[in-house]
Amino acid sequence: MPDEFFRPNASYILGDGAGTFFATYPVKPGGNNGKVNTYGPDPNSARLGDFCKLYHNYVNITIKALYPNPKGVLKSALKVNLRSFFKRVTGFLADPSSCFELFPYGE
Repeated sequence: MPDEFFRPNASYILGDGAGTFFATYPVKPGGNNGKVNTYGPDPNSARLGDFCKLYHNYVNITIKALYPNPKGVLKSALKVNLRSFFKRVTGFLADPSSCFELFPYGE
């Protein structure tokens, strides 16, 4: 994080201030390539304003990798939280019907 970056003293809502932060410190989306300080842009990553692609990547790549076969209470909690996340994401879209919900663990 940049030297001027600090954690806020209060909770915040997805998107609050993100535009200002990324305009000040523009970095193309990407990640390290297996080692520290090997950051490279990923042309398949979603851009900051592409909330539907951010949601789809998060569910299809991150969540499925972290929880490939959840069961019981964990599976139930993931379903509830992913539903809440989808509702929040579609609230940022001009046309919420343009983004479809994913159900990696069933509805």
